[in-house]
Formats: sequence, C-alpha cells, structure tokens
Amino acid sequence: MRSLTDECGVRWDVAVGKESYGNLVLLFSRADSDMVLRATIAAASRLEAERTLRNANLDELRRLLSDASPWTPAAGGEPR
Repeated sequence: MRSLTDECGVRWDVAVGKESYGNLVLLFSRADSDMVLRATIAAASRLEAERTLRNANLDELRRLLSDASPWTPAAGGEPR
C-alpha cells in the first residue's frame, strides 16, 4: 500500500485489488471519507501489480487517480 496527496491536498491510500475475471486494479481510498475509486492496470499477476504500485512515481499515481472511476461492491472485486 502507498499513500499520496492529490493536487487539492486530499490524502489517498492506494492498494491493489482484484475484480472479476482476474482483472487487477488500483484502489484509491480517500482518507477523509469512505470514497473508493478504481483504476484498471495491466498486470499478469498480483505480484506484478504490487510491483507496479511500488515502483510508480507520484505523478503516475496522480494521473491514474484522475482517470479513476468509482468503485462499488456491485462492480465486483474486493475493496482491499
């Protein structure tokens, strides 16, 4: 897991999640609310997704966050 602050000063925690059909996503959890956003990433395994998260620079994470869509339990997957 990693943390970042967006351009508005909001803190987010970022973790790897898995959705249906084995799709891997980055889940962005807003620190001051229960909002969770998801960004699909290209990774062949959870290990590769964790490595991608660990090695991403803050600008890459902020770009993924800005393109992320709301995560909901109905969309499938796990929140963390």
